[in-house]
Amino acid sequence: PLKEWNTENTYSFFAWDPTNLPGWSGTSHQGEPYITYTLDRRNAQNHVDVLTACVIDRKVNLQDASSKSVSLEMQHRLSALDIVARSYVNAEVFSDVVNLTEAKVKITRIDFKLTPKYDGAQIPLNTNDRNLTITGTQSISNGDKSMTFSSIGTSSPVVVNYYSSNSDLATITTDSEETMFLIPQPGEGIPCTMTVTYDIIDASGASIWNTVYPDQSHGPAKTQSQDITIKELQEGMRYYLLINITKSGITVVVLDPEAWEDTFIDYEFQ
Repeated sequence: PLKEWNTENTYSFFAWDPTNLPGWSGTSHQGEPYITYTLDRRNAQNHVDVLTACVIDRKVNLQDASSKSVSLEMQHRLSALDIVARSYVNAEVFSDVVNLTEAKVKITRIDFKLTPKYDGAQIPLNTNDRNLTITGTQSISNGDKSMTFSSIGTSSPVVVNYYSSNSDLATITTDSEETMFLIPQPGEGIPCTMTVTYDIIDASGASIWNTVYPDQSHGPAKTQSQDITIKELQEGMRYYLLINITKSGITVVVLDPEAWEDTFIDYEFQ
């Protein structure tokens, strides 16, 4: 219903997005407002980028038009985790054993397992009060608390070009496809295991393993696993796991995180 501003009162505004995806519960409770969210432990496509905003104790002056405009600055409340890949494989690296016009890496599957401390959280909407912090929760009290994502980001094979600049960095996961949005876990390491299945292909797209290593004894394994540790997950930060691919195999490293840009949405109340 439409309400007029009362110049004697103060008003607080809260916003959150999205409101009706898996893992959400209601916000009807007493005290400081918060939302609760539980991660899908097996399907990263069901993860969401949780955004919230607030304006606290706003008082309006009817003679000042600007005071009637409420700007809500949406903030990312979780930690994002993406997978990228960089290839150091081209035809030249095989020139000592075979003559190729082109060689590229084709990633056909990535399985990722991690064991965070939390898979759920109560997220306070009043971000102005620094005493109100995200409270992590664990939905499983006993048994396997890991999260396992199969074939993540590889619904179709990902071809990785030879790395010569950052434009050749292949993005495996994106916000629209299987970015992992995780509960912040500052100051605590998260053990992970990544398993990568890949091939090296020629200009026609055919595998060159049999051409380069006919007996399959000298080439790297097509499937490799590596254990890594993400040292922490901070709120509103985006983390990247980089798969480096060379002639002899893969290594996975955790890159320094980046902060997201905030989204501004203005609502004007008359």
